[in-house]
Amino acid sequence: MLSVVITPAGGPEDLASLFARLVPAAVDGLVREVIYAGAADATVEEICEATGARVVAGVEAALAQAKGPWLLMAPATFRPPEDWQDRAAAHVAHRSGALRIRGMRTGGWFSRSPSAELRPLSGR
Repeated sequence: MLSVVITPAGGPEDLASLFARLVPAAVDGLVREVIYAGAADATVEEICEATGARVVAGVEAALAQAKGPWLLMAPATFRPPEDWQDRAAAHVAHRSGALRIRGMRTGGWFSRSPSAELRPLSGR
């Protein structure tokens, strides 16, 4: 359902912490895939390999390769609140307007239009 595109920010410990918060959503089937969009050192590559995430060179490439009908783009330093998974699942199920997650200052939710073009959803 949801492709998560992670943009480089912070260090490997930030990335590992974000992955830890995404795992329950992946187990429940909400997160279909995770793509790290940027240059990766050996540590980042190890973390991505261990979690099943792909590494691609840049955001444009990540967006082009994303398979989910919904996209979430977030920096590696992003820490979703405790209720993010329930809110995201409800949002995706009802295909309602924009969903902005508390604490997210960059990136955001995107959906694929019927013409398969990406368009940012408005709202704060």
